[in-house]
Amino acid sequence: MSKVFFEPEIMGKKLKELMNKKNISREDLADMLGISPDTVYRYEIGKIPIKHDYIVELCQTFKVKTDYFYYSDDVEIVDLDEEETIKEIEQMLSQCSDFDMKRICSMMKLMLARPVT
Repeated sequence: MSKVFFEPEIMGKKLKELMNKKNISREDLADMLGISPDTVYRYEIGKIPIKHDYIVELCQTFKVKTDYFYYSDDVEIVDLDEEETIKEIEQMLSQCSDFDMKRICSMMKLMLARPVT
């Protein structure tokens, strides 16, 4: 069974693997995220943890699940098919109570909110 972890070194290693696989340079990724190439480098080497907001963007960019960054090494890269993902979400939501739907909605709003700078 996978264990959740938040080890910057492993997250950085996984980020670097994705960048190499998709042939995206540190500078290009920095431009996509609106951060400096030096920050991307610090993420890659695990000097600092990748912020959750950037994890979400990275998952969208590289079409992987967040499990790829947040769980142990036995999680493989899974290219997400948008149509398949929508069907999976619809199936899960169809089994939710009204109370659960309100909780999910609240969590999504929090997750998608951008911090004011």
